[in-house]
Formats: sequence, structure tokens, C-alpha cells
Amino acid sequence: MRRNNAKVMLAVAAVVAAGGLGAVSARADLITPAGLTPGTTFRFLYPTSSKASTTSLYDSTYDAWATTDATAAGYTTYNGSPVTWQALVSAENGNGTLVNACDRIPTSDVICRIDGTELASSTANFFSGTLLNPIGNGTPGTYAVDVWTGSNGNGTIDYNSSKGIYYTMGQGQVAFGDYTQTTNSWYMNDGGIADVNGGFTFAVYAFSNELTVPGAVPEPASLGLLGMAALATLRRRPRVA
Repeated sequence: MRRNNAKVMLAVAAVVAAGGLGAVSARADLITPAGLTPGTTFRFLYPTSSKASTTSLYDSTYDAWATTDATAAGYTTYNGSPVTWQALVSAENGNGTLVNACDRIPTSDVICRIDGTELASSTANFFSGTLLNPIGNGTPGTYAVDVWTGSNGNGTIDYNSSKGIYYTMGQGQVAFGDYTQTTNSWYMNDGGIADVNGGFTFAVYAFSNELTVPGAVPEPASLGLLGMAALATLRRRPRVA
């Protein structure tokens, strides 16, 4: 299944030229998930505002799409650190191997929406069949309800053994999900398979690199009190002859 990697760049250029990566929502800050203790690792995930057809076989094409969408939306930093983005799809990598979407994220991370709402306490729970909340809620702007995934509801490669057909990204028919669902339909919409030649344009799920909940920072008033206490201590020190 090895193919010329130059096709990746051509596919990205084709999507942009076709207007697939169109206008996205205004910038919204990435919000620290509520209820997570400082030091907890997590990842943000959201459905892209931009949508396009799925013609490329390569995961790098969809990673570039996710990066472009997130950058346009302003999702580039969190707590002063840079944020990188990838697409949660089952697709072919540069070595000609099909890779499960669920294998693209470590199993230990908490998964959250960009508004700070928790979706799952771990990646394992993320693909277990039930989410705590829908992925789409909290995302500003207008975007497709349907999302390209190329995967089963558990994030693995969708394959029809009787027909010998893969429904991964870039194939003639591709699996898709629904961002409004909390069942595994969020990733595999009731067995939904879309014919790529049918002109369908959907979003993809973009997920961030691993991030860490920051530690507690003293409020300005508390810092002022600490400074006054230190000054008072210095004034009380006896003079040395």
C-alpha cells in the first residue's frame, strides 16, 4: 500500500484550492478543564470548522488540515505553551501502513472539549462507547454535524471482510461519525459509510498534544500580603553593631 508521498502535499493543496478549508470561527481561548488537579495531563479535542471531501489516503494530510483549522481559530497556545494538533482518523501513514485512530493517542490522558468540559477520564474510556458529553457542544462557529473518521465506533480501522473493503480515509467509501452523539455514534454514525464520489464534505476531529493542568497561582492580593509580611520581618531584625 506504499504510495508516493508527494501525493500528500497535492491533496492538501487540492483541499485548500477547492475552498474546503473555508472560513472558521472567531478565536476562542482554550479553557483549563474544571475539576482536574494541577499536574494532570489531558488533551483538547474538537470538530473542525472547516470541512472537505476525503480523497487522500495519508494521515499527514489530515494532520495538516487539523493544524490549519486550529491555527486559524487561534488555538495555538495554552498556559503560555505552544499547542500542536493532529486529526483523529484511521488512515495510512508514510510507510504504507494503516493505523487505527485510537492508537494515535496514549491511553492515560483525560480528553476534554476546548471549553474545558471533560469528555472522558482516559483515552480508553474515550473509545469505550460512551462519552460524558457531546464533542460538538462548546465549539463556536458553524461546522458539519458529520465528521470523517475512517473508523469503527471504537476507533479501530473499519473493514468489511465479506467485501474485502477498508472504509478508512481516502478510500472510495469512508466511515463517518456525528459530533452530537455520546454513544459510539460519535465516531461511527450507525454504520454510516459515505461515498467519496458523492460530493460529501465533512469535518474531522482535531486533537491536541499532551498538556498539563497548571499549578495554583497566588492571587495578586495574596502576593501583596506576603510582600508586606516580608518587609515587616526585615524591619524587626536587630541592628548588628
